Amino acid sequence: MLLYQSPRQTIGTYQRGAVACAKCQSPIYLRKLAAVAEEFSVNCPRCGHRKVYAAQMINIETLPERRRKPRR
Repeated sequence: MLLYQSPRQTIGTYQRGAVACAKCQSPIYLRKLAAVAEEFSVNCPRCGHRKVYAAQMINIETLPERRRKPRR
């Protein structure tokens, strides 16, 4: 028996950036891409290693909006 599933309607999209940790290669996600300087330093949430990264190393991911209600 097949059930009908309606396609999900995406309200919008948002972007987040990610850099790979130099020690454990886990992704470190960045929320505000416009506020990032040419060189920035972040802690890895997994291993705690801190390194200075360049802005060119950021991989930008575009994801669907997670909100169920649209913004006013």
